Amino acid sequence: MKKNQINFNSFLEYYKIFFKIPTWTKEKYDLRNKMLNTISKKNTHNINIHCHSNNCITKDSNYFIFIKIDNGRRRFFKPFKNKWVMIYSERGRFYMNYTINILPKDFNPKEIISIAKSIGFDNINGHIKVDNYTTNNI
Repeated sequence: MKKNQINFNSFLEYYKIFFKIPTWTKEKYDLRNKMLNTISKKNTHNINIHCHSNNCITKDSNYFIFIKIDNGRRRFFKPFKNKWVMIYSERGRFYMNYTINILPKDFNPKEIISIAKSIGFDNINGHIKVDNYTTNNI
């Protein structure tokens, strides 16, 4: 694994345990920090978008998604057009903070599905999307 690539095994393991903990305990905070450390500084960009903006991809906090950004996206997502990215979101009162990781050009979502299934993370398909921004906003 290259230095600037995300260790998806570790991230998915932490995420799986993170959501099994129902309340915010010390362990849950530690897991969130481990997830953020796993994805940070790996071709990472951070942006803040108002929760009511059309550019808001997800409104869920502590949620991740693998998404291929639509060519119709502008402003915040313009640098990521037609690229696979991983977005980790944290919600504030009015803004979403997105940690965006640009994935390699040869990224294949089937690899993520395979990793997730090997560790027992069953609902991974809900975290892989293709952006349909253009078709929704014409």
